[in-house]
Amino acid sequence: MNRKKTYQLPMLTMQAGTSGAVAVVDVTGVIGWDDAQCLEFADKLKAAANQGASSITLRVNSPGGDVFSALSMYDAIRSCKMPVRAEVHGLAASAASLLCMAADTVAMSESAKFMVHQPYAGVWGNPDEIMNYAAMLIKEREKMFGIYGEKCGKSWEQVSNDHKASVYYSAAEAIAYGFVDEVIHDDESAGNGEDEEEENAGDEDDESTSTAETGNNDEEDDESPTGEEGEDEDEETAPAAGMTGSRLNLKNAAGAICMRIFGLTGSGKKKDPLKALKTQNSRLAAMNKGLKAQVAKLKAAQDQQASITEQLVEKQVTARLAALNIPASELPSATETEMTAPAQTVALPASREEFMALSVDDRLAVTSAHPEAVKKWL
Repeated sequence: MNRKKTYQLPMLTMQAGTSGAVAVVDVTGVIGWDDAQCLEFADKLKAAANQGASSITLRVNSPGGDVFSALSMYDAIRSCKMPVRAEVHGLAASAASLLCMAADTVAMSESAKFMVHQPYAGVWGNPDEIMNYAAMLIKEREKMFGIYGEKCGKSWEQVSNDHKASVYYSAAEAIAYGFVDEVIHDDESAGNGEDEEEENAGDEDDESTSTAETGNNDEEDDESPTGEEGEDEDEETAPAAGMTGSRLNLKNAAGAICMRIFGLTGSGKKKDPLKALKTQNSRLAAMNKGLKAQVAKLKAAQDQQASITEQLVEKQVTARLAALNIPASELPSATETEMTAPAQTVALPASREEFMALSVDDRLAVTSAHPEAVKKWL
């Protein structure tokens, strides 16, 4: 009986980008448990290079899967000679989030989730086999979190301790931790932006050709009998009406370039600056929220460490008092210890027996005046 296939083979599409052709590779479904997916992924990266791509975009939407398959795909990305950008749409969990760490840039949509957790495994066999498998799993954990830590600038121990249980990050939280570099906002196209530009450019070319033909016909039909009248008419009317097709196409091409430089859309409309500021403000607010969460987490850890330190100091003080045969109940109160005692000379007893025979207050005074000498008797 054949096992049901749960993975999907990677898809490759070529798109035109501002700095050359962009190869888009989709990574969806469960990763691994079949060599075909890993081999197909590596073949897609090679095909992208052979088809003249200048960069690669990975569109990831996967719940994860086999870690060894993900590492195979990770190595294929790292050995790629082109810039690689990973975009998370929906979910990048477990092995899928590890795969994203191979990219030069990691982006994430506002509605997506990024999940990191400890490596999972199931094994059966005798005790020695189970122990060997557990040792291998521990090594893989160090390797996995070392890859995450390299991206975030943290040690693998810190990343592992922060993910003893599965952690689902929003885009802002993933940026704050260091897994993700930027957010893909809802008003930005996730994968068809370049296609829209090409469509707009095609529409402009069609309009240019149509306008050019109309201009030539108008020029032939409305040709003025005198050169002077024709010149005046050219000055008063729109320049497009008197241009030839080649000159008009050149003008439209230059206009398209200017629109890109000055941030105009293909349809000739300017981007709403207020909307852009609101989007930027929302992005900064999300990042600030993530940073505040990290600060709160660090403060809680510091408070916990301070509490542990206080307990250790209390235990050490209690042990030292017990060695001096001084009950904690006989210690002076805080107000008494804050009072400035008059300067006086405290004599050092000749032996430990004499020291132990002193009262509690005298022993404390001797200990304060001669700490090194008293230390020999303890």
